[in-house]
Amino acid sequence: LLRFMLWVMFFDERLEDSQGWTDRAAPDLICRDFGGDVLFWGEAAAPPMKRIVRTLSRNKRARIVVLFVDEEEADEFHRNLRAARVREPGRVEIMLMDRVFMRRLESIASRSMRWEATITEGLLYLDCDGELLTGSMLPKEQAA
Repeated sequence: LLRFMLWVMFFDERLEDSQGWTDRAAPDLICRDFGGDVLFWGEAAAPPMKRIVRTLSRNKRARIVVLFVDEEEADEFHRNLRAARVREPGRVEIMLMDRVFMRRLESIASRSMRWEATITEGLLYLDCDGELLTGSMLPKEQAA
C-alpha cells in the first residue's frame, strides 16, 4: 500500500511502476522527462543504500522520496544515510504517512477497489469504494 500512496501523493501522468521489487537497481516508482532524464525516484520503505547512493550520483535533477509508515524505520534509514556519507543527503526526502490512515486503508483495501483522491493543503481525502479516509504525509522532521 505504500507504493500505492506514493502513486497517489506524487501523481504525474509520466509516473511509471518500476521494478523495485525484483531489480535491486530500480526504484518502486519513477518519472522521466521526455528526454529520458529521471525527474522523480520514489521508494516505498527503505531501499538498499547502494541504490540511493547510485541514484544521487546519476540523477542530478531527480526528486528522491522514500516513504515510510513506521517512524523507527524512517529514523534507522536516516541514520544509515548519514553513515553512508553520501553526497547531497539533503536531496533524499524522508516522508512519513499517517499511521492511523494507513491502518484504516489496510483494513478496507482490495485489489479491485475503486478510489478517488483529493489533496488539499497537504491533506489527503481518499474515497475507497465509498469509504472516505483522511490522512496526511509529512517530512520526517515535521512528523516528530
